[in-house]
Amino acid sequence: MASIGVYRGDVRDQVLTTLGFTNLDRANSNLSSVRKLMAGRIALFAGSPTNMQALAEQAGYKMSDFKLVYVFMHKQLYIAASQALDPAVVAQWNEALAQMKRDKTFEKTFKQHFPTLELPGPAVSPL
Repeated sequence: MASIGVYRGDVRDQVLTTLGFTNLDRANSNLSSVRKLMAGRIALFAGSPTNMQALAEQAGYKMSDFKLVYVFMHKQLYIAASQALDPAVVAQWNEALAQMKRDKTFEKTFKQHFPTLELPGPAVSPL
């Protein structure tokens, strides 16, 4: 069975393990998994499109050297804060993000760093 490279303990490792995958090759970094992939030591790498460009470059490759073969999950990322954080600070952060979206700063910055990705959709509350 072909092995799938994952970052040890990462959400992709956890999800694939929960789904019953037993062919996971756990590494201590995503960069290590990319290097294993390109050396033929693993068949697949469970990664994220938001950091694949940087990983490819760090390993000495281009994005065109890789092929997306399957999307198995979509996750939103959040900024977490202690419950002790002043709610006014949280409100300031939320307003700053809203302003960045209104004036297109968010879109420009996102496209600068992730030119091939679509903008994230609206936030989905886990509650």
